[in-house]
Amino acid sequence: MTCYKTVDGFKEFTQRVTASHFIVNKSLEDQASVWFEKSSGSFHNNLQFKEQESEEVVAEMPIRYLFEGMRSDGGISQLVAHGMLCFIYFAWEKKFRPALAEEAGVNVNNIKTDIIGDIRQLRHKIAHNLAYIDDKEAKSFKVLKWVAPGYLVLTSNDFKKIQLEINRMTVRID
Repeated sequence: MTCYKTVDGFKEFTQRVTASHFIVNKSLEDQASVWFEKSSGSFHNNLQFKEQESEEVVAEMPIRYLFEGMRSDGGISQLVAHGMLCFIYFAWEKKFRPALAEEAGVNVNNIKTDIIGDIRQLRHKIAHNLAYIDDKEAKSFKVLKWVAPGYLVLTSNDFKKIQLEINRMTVRID
């Protein structure tokens, strides 16, 4: 089996993205506690985000939603996880896959890998179906067989599973 520097570079890149996800998830949880204390422990207050110069309220959120969303693997963490997964796919398609094709001396369409195929499906569902996966689609994953029907929830452990598969990934060159 041939080893490619580009594949190794992609694995290192995704490890940094995955580590960032863990840091963000922990930071969200820690910050939620700080904001909860600032709200005097009341779930009835709202947190306001204001434009810096005009002080105009841009967005407002009840503290209880904020606190729930910022818990480990909560709703806000899900937005981050979904975004990071899409970013990983985009980086593969726009940077690493073309570089690998050049390194191997083949057309980019000849580069195949099952884990990226599964990530492509997840990205498509995130972007085009609010992360909803039906029964038939859930059965179509080649590597990420643990993906269940329903709304995609990517926990920290799920992100670890994805990263482990990327670490083990092999590419086929047709």
